[in-house]
Amino acid sequence: AHIRNRAKYVARLGQSFSASMDSAIVPEHSVTVIPDIEVDGPNGQRYCFTDGVGLISRALAERVAERIGRSPEDMPCAY
Repeated sequence: AHIRNRAKYVARLGQSFSASMDSAIVPEHSVTVIPDIEVDGPNGQRYCFTDGVGLISRALAERVAERIGRSPEDMPCAY
């Protein structure tokens, strides 16, 4: 496969080796997929703007914070 952005590829690959904690199970019907923004560039190449980050409801954020030992007042702003 052709890799267009090696830095992004390596960063995403590294995520699979990072530590993560099991914190909450979210039913599939509660998940909404928000598509990335894609545009055609001036040279005909397609560009995809994504940061790889999603959204989380306050209620779920509070559940995750509790699960990882944080109070809602000390809740992380990103997971």
